[in-house]
Amino acid sequence: MTNPYEITAPQGVRGAKTVVLPNNYGFDLSMDTWWSAVNRARLYSDFTGLDALYSYAMKSSTIIRAAIDKRLRPLKARQFAVYINGEENKTLSKRFMSERLVRELIYQRGLANFTYARVVGVNADKETFVYPLRNLDTVNKAVKAQTYDAEGRWRVKSHVNLFWVQTSYQSEDTLGLLEPICRDYINAVSSQNNWQTASQFLAYQQMIMYFENGDAEMEAAAKLAASKIGLGEVIVAGKVTSEIDGKVQKDIELENVYGNSAADTFRIFKENIEGLFENIAVVVLGSSLLLRSAKNTNSERLVRAHLKGFNDICESDAVDVQDWFNMPEQKTKLAYLLDMPELENAEIVVKPSAYIDTGDVDTFTNMFEKLDLIPTESFVEKVGLDKHDCVGYEQSANAEQASKGVSDLRKKRDAKGGIGGVVVDRAKRLFNRNKPGNGGKVG
Repeated sequence: MTNPYEITAPQGVRGAKTVVLPNNYGFDLSMDTWWSAVNRARLYSDFTGLDALYSYAMKSSTIIRAAIDKRLRPLKARQFAVYINGEENKTLSKRFMSERLVRELIYQRGLANFTYARVVGVNADKETFVYPLRNLDTVNKAVKAQTYDAEGRWRVKSHVNLFWVQTSYQSEDTLGLLEPICRDYINAVSSQNNWQTASQFLAYQQMIMYFENGDAEMEAAAKLAASKIGLGEVIVAGKVTSEIDGKVQKDIELENVYGNSAADTFRIFKENIEGLFENIAVVVLGSSLLLRSAKNTNSERLVRAHLKGFNDICESDAVDVQDWFNMPEQKTKLAYLLDMPELENAEIVVKPSAYIDTGDVDTFTNMFEKLDLIPTESFVEKVGLDKHDCVGYEQSANAEQASKGVSDLRKKRDAKGGIGGVVVDRAKRLFNRNKPGNGGKVG
């Protein structure tokens, strides 16, 4: 086994090796660390600090890791089709999606939305290796031999077994979604640390000590006693019992002081921490409701609205992968590595998501019923069923001859226009069935 801490140990794949230097993860997770890493990446293309910051955040925070996994799981399950001359080649599509390399590239393209840029290397066995962010030259889209090497670098476009994956967020102020996520995560950790310090102080009873005004000796004794109040300390004070009424006169009086400072402090810190984690959920999932199950709601409409926003993000991720696959550079490399020469002149198209919300199912079926339409097999599959789970499709396949009015909807790719035509046709039939007395007819 190779010693991972040997600086001269080469890592990577043939044709584009790199020497990975170990990171020093013993750094303070503070706003200074974040700002230094961001500035070094923006101004000097030095991603050393950003690589360490992103790696630390993803490995140390379960909530960030869970949110990213929740975002990428639907993307990994998406299916892509291979189109040749405008028609899907189902054989190529099936073979394309059965390749482990393809699924890995889909995952890495989704993960690049968080880490800004990734380079995936492929060896002869189609095993992949992801180069550290600190070894990437984002200006030239190349891999550096060493972290600070200015000479030895390999341009990704010149190697058939290297893939450059970069997020679509290429604005000046954005270095991937982990940039704002790390900022809020650092603030959340700082708030938790501050609350731990405050809670240790507020957990003990607060007491006040009295002495007779003008009595210097009693004031000195009170100050001495006050300095010894704490765990394991015993305060010794005198008392006098009246012989007349038996009342006790204490030399020093201690009184517990109760206030709302502990509760208010806890509420402030708790709301701040929860707000920061909600911000992280909004950045990753588009909603704060989908990450933390503690925030339950009985509003079905609200839940569906949050799910709609999340589904929109998933669709955007799938389109990003589709656009990345259709770059000539990627198609040429995949055609060689997968031994599928047809890919070089093909078009990769993402298939519609095999998911329809239950509320939408009810809406669509009611619409079909009112328009005298019959759902197709693809609709049933999107609901989550297989066509063999239902019966009656022998009749639905001949629905055109059965005068069900669905021919326009099935033949036209523009479903909206098809439904509109069906509505007009049905209105004509109803009008002609009950035509006016003058014998007029709608054509």
